[in-house]
Amino acid sequence: GRVLVTGYGEFPRPHTDPVSRRPPFVESLNARATLIDVGSRIVLFDRIIEDCAKPHASRIIGESAYVTCEIEKQVLVLDLENGQTMRSFATRQEGSHVLGFAPGSRTLAVSNTDSGSLTLIDIDSGETAVLDLGKGSEGLLVVDDRIWVGNAWDGSVSVVDAQTQTVLKTIESVCNFPISLSHARGQVWVACFGSAQVVSVDAETIVPGRHIRLEDQPLHLLLHPDL
Repeated sequence: GRVLVTGYGEFPRPHTDPVSRRPPFVESLNARATLIDVGSRIVLFDRIIEDCAKPHASRIIGESAYVTCEIEKQVLVLDLENGQTMRSFATRQEGSHVLGFAPGSRTLAVSNTDSGSLTLIDIDSGETAVLDLGKGSEGLLVVDDRIWVGNAWDGSVSVVDAQTQTVLKTIESVCNFPISLSHARGQVWVACFGSAQVVSVDAETIVPGRHIRLEDQPLHLLLHPDL
């Protein structure tokens, strides 16, 4: 397989200095994209992305890579052969951040942190729609054709139907700063940075369940599918 790495944000002296509770990113712009073949560990290309000062998330779909550009409020489509920009989609929102893809509807989802919204892009037609969600929309997860978004600043989680482009439900007061989401065995789990816990939500009924306290504040969550 292949992975595309974007280069905005660097840790000072990684693997030597301890990481504090909030990652100490250096605010130096690094608009670089690096495509790596995971099996062979070979760098296929490493280049500067033009017209994208702060690339953040990336996702490979077919023979193209999609990259969010926060300042420019857009998503760029890169050719995986050479890293050249083939197309762009305007999100029309501030802080375009995390990407998700609903294959059933061919919908690319972009969480817009500063605008508190979700941009839905039909990658075939290029048509876009914007849905207002909650403050600080960031963490994003696609389960079938439902798009789950953690609204970090107001502690809510929104669930969107990618086919109808409507908000099915927003769960208020899930926890403090829901930052990341993962899915396994019919449950969506939410990592809550501010309240140092994980919260389960039934993926079908969208009803919260268990709250598990942690010793530290999680920034990411990944569940093994066999758990």
